Amino acid sequence: MAKNAPSGIYHITAVFDIIYKSQFQVAQYIVPTEDFNVTSIKDTLTINEIEVHDALDNDVNLSSSSQSLTSIHESNFSEPFTLLTEGFKSEFCVDATNNIDENIILYLDSLILENPTLGENKILVSESNEETAEIEKSSTEEICFSNNLPLDLTTHSDYRFVYEFRIGDVNERFTCGDECDFTGTSDFFYVAEIEDMIDIPKFITSPSASDKGRPAVFIMNEKNEKLYMFDDYNYTSQENIDWGNSSVVCVDKDDGTEKTCDLSVYATAGKKIRTCFEARSYFREEVFISISEVSIDRDVDESATVLSREVFETTVKSVTDSDMFLSQAVSRALEGDGNLTDGRNFFCSDFMTIPDFVFGGNDWDIQMEFRINNEFYDLDEEILWIVESDEFPIFGKIESQPDWGLHLFSPVHYNIPESDPEKLLQEILN
Repeated sequence: MAKNAPSGIYHITAVFDIIYKSQFQVAQYIVPTEDFNVTSIKDTLTINEIEVHDALDNDVNLSSSSQSLTSIHESNFSEPFTLLTEGFKSEFCVDATNNIDENIILYLDSLILENPTLGENKILVSESNEETAEIEKSSTEEICFSNNLPLDLTTHSDYRFVYEFRIGDVNERFTCGDECDFTGTSDFFYVAEIEDMIDIPKFITSPSASDKGRPAVFIMNEKNEKLYMFDDYNYTSQENIDWGNSSVVCVDKDDGTEKTCDLSVYATAGKKIRTCFEARSYFREEVFISISEVSIDRDVDESATVLSREVFETTVKSVTDSDMFLSQAVSRALEGDGNLTDGRNFFCSDFMTIPDFVFGGNDWDIQMEFRINNEFYDLDEEILWIVESDEFPIFGKIESQPDWGLHLFSPVHYNIPESDPEKLLQEILN
């Protein structure tokens, strides 16, 4: 049978010639077979549908057209939306029908993650690492191929899979040129960076001239008083900070606008603080994360001081979990100073001590090193990212103070009330 024969109904005709003494044809018989069906190689396999699954085997939302969106798609428990995450497993699945009465082997020769809008192409499978699957005779099956996505992807709506299949039997591939190629693309889907999948912004509400704002990453002192974080304000040394004032006018170092600062609560060198944050997870199920290091960083000279390397582990619930919404769990309103936002998890670390030697000022921020365990999620490598707060004030060492001696202290000059003995003692000790 010719390899390029089209599908159809065929019969074979046998022609017999009777030759007398190898010289004369005395008779001829034509005997046809009964009709039979022939399926061409290109009609052997029918790809009915392409699906995409996330690392937790949820169906990923697909779009038939590109959207050119760079922000993550909103999702909640009533309208869940599933997308893929950089570094995590993805599943490319085909619903395929074997149209012949024998088993066939499906060879995935090429699988490319493509974003035509961004001009990106990431090779996931090639002929050097081809994957195979067997489809039973005369059956329809869903065949899935798993691959971990690269870690250098950009949050975007216009990713899709470009695939190329070949087919064969248990002994060999069918060879018939382009007739044996089954190529195509999936619909478009979102892929997100890890920082967008687990969203921990600096602020939920940014400070303004009339509002101190609401930080999503903030500090609590050892009295469990919440510090209000600054939003890129001009650096002020300890000597010139109006300590204790709950309504100070601060100047934005970028655009010069005036905003309200609260200095009634602050951190103190030599004392304990803990870092707290609100996180919104767009994974469809809870995800395990850990904080492996917490440090404070000074903007003036970019000096960093590690506060803790004790691993803090927790689970972040999904925005699609009904327990993450105040209307579903009223008790959550007591978290986060009584104003927790729908869909956000609230966490606080253990207490950590600020070293005595840190300089005072309003330019300190907290940095947390987050990790996702590669063994637990079967990743190619551990996923790591940094979450940073905006600035907060530390009452600490005076920069002009010699390390070996005391300095004179003026309560009026430093704007610290003499009625606050704790602050006076701290300044003297510095």
